[in-house]
Amino acid sequence: MDKFLTTFLVLLQFIYCQNQTSLTNIGDIINQDILNNIQSNYSIDYEKSAKQFSGKRALVNAPALYESVRSSVVLIATTNGTSGSGSILDKSGYIITNFHVIEGQTSDTIRCILYDESFGSIEDIPKSKLLRVEIIGTDSSKDLALLKIVESIPNLKPIPLGRSYSIKIAQDVFAVGHPGGLLWFYTSGTINRVSKHEWTYGDNFDVSVQTIFTQTPINPGNSGGPLLDGKGKMIGINSAKDLQMDNVNYAVRIDEVDRFVRNAKQGNLTTKTSISKPSLATAVWEEVDLDENGITDAYIREGALDDGKYIVQVAIDENEDGTFDYIVCDTNGDGLEDIAMYDERGDGKFSYWRIDDDYDGKFDREVQR
Repeated sequence: MDKFLTTFLVLLQFIYCQNQTSLTNIGDIINQDILNNIQSNYSIDYEKSAKQFSGKRALVNAPALYESVRSSVVLIATTNGTSGSGSILDKSGYIITNFHVIEGQTSDTIRCILYDESFGSIEDIPKSKLLRVEIIGTDSSKDLALLKIVESIPNLKPIPLGRSYSIKIAQDVFAVGHPGGLLWFYTSGTINRVSKHEWTYGDNFDVSVQTIFTQTPINPGNSGGPLLDGKGKMIGINSAKDLQMDNVNYAVRIDEVDRFVRNAKQGNLTTKTSISKPSLATAVWEEVDLDENGITDAYIREGALDDGKYIVQVAIDENEDGTFDYIVCDTNGDGLEDIAMYDERGDGKFSYWRIDDDYDGKFDREVQR
């Protein structure tokens, strides 16, 4: 017991906190952090992007096609401020997206937002509309990830699925996604080529996959969203830009998606989203303004301990004086604290811990130093 306590103190010695009486809903604080910081990972030159539309053929039934699929497309948001797109696969709540959209995240730090015609911008999205998801499977080599909405949602609208043999060069296609935070945005274009292709996401990971090359305008925020044919069926997952050719983008072909989803549902794939897990000791505290009065009153950070356990920490500054009042940890991704740490003597050092060993929402033991 003494050895455990010593190890525990060394790992968490930097945390400063005071007593609290009830469990904190870390998930609600994460929701606010996501809404405060959601944005594209990259800046977008909209003037340059607008030129991508020049000379493109338009689908004659485009308005009807868009309306038929928009409710099947979701917004994916994470605590690092990035956003992407995804598609509802069935009424059980399975969602397909890109691996790089959720890279480095855990189930507890990813949220899904369903289509709502009242959402004109990100500012219109309330915290209550952020849905928690579970990571079912990932494959960085295909740049694919399968998620599942945690709660049961009635009347989900699955996206219609196409077949790879129906894909033709020069056919008209369209996309729906969220480029630069523009919600449920429509773009259209044509298919240039269909073949096996490889590319690299920076120094992070390599992708090798059956690829649809398309001139359908795609920007950050479209990632993970559907590429659809003239019947409104998903034939690919929009993934990346070609860095050597103007206005050419990549989508992962539907047959690759089908195989991935089957393997993920069967439990044959990893749920890992980090090529290398960030360390908690070097993680940066992200500021959150919970009451939206312009003053930071909460801080969030996440990362791995030396033993590999991944932790989300939330520090609360109740009186907004710039000092942490208490810090809580979620070590199992259920959105609730299972470790609470206090400074009873007011000297900035740990003196008291409450621990929920079985993750049932109740503290099981106390540790005093």
